[in-house]
Amino acid sequence: MNPSDSVLPTRIEVPDAARPGAGLSATLRDATRALVETLFASAAGPPSADRVDWLIDDLDDFMARSGGRARGLYRLCVFAITWLAPLHIKRFGAFHGLDFATRAEALERMERGPLGMAVFGAKTLVSVLWFEHPANERAAGNTGGCLGGGR
Repeated sequence: MNPSDSVLPTRIEVPDAARPGAGLSATLRDATRALVETLFASAAGPPSADRVDWLIDDLDDFMARSGGRARGLYRLCVFAITWLAPLHIKRFGAFHGLDFATRAEALERMERGPLGMAVFGAKTLVSVLWFEHPANERAAGNTGGCLGGGR
């Protein structure tokens, strides 16, 4: 592990940024945590809690500065995952109440089914934020250089 992997990047404050509004509720944070742990798990298991916390805090800030349509769409996608993904494996209850292996199976089945766009919508947003973390960028092969050979 690179020593800088444990150093979390700080948020850049922009003087003319949109004033924050409502971010993620506690329930939405829990549901997002379950989704992120499931999406970004490796053979070793779910990602570290501090990395997931960083993403959720960043998502909270992003949502607090987003318009109502973006917030509503993300909430709708996560709501669908929370209550409909378990039904794809014939389970009742919330997605975040399932154990890790069961969550992975439920999410895979939902993604392949007719409600896959809900998974795609939430997955897209959290993936963009996930790969903003420098350690995740390096793990994905981004060296910080130009892809065009320095042009």
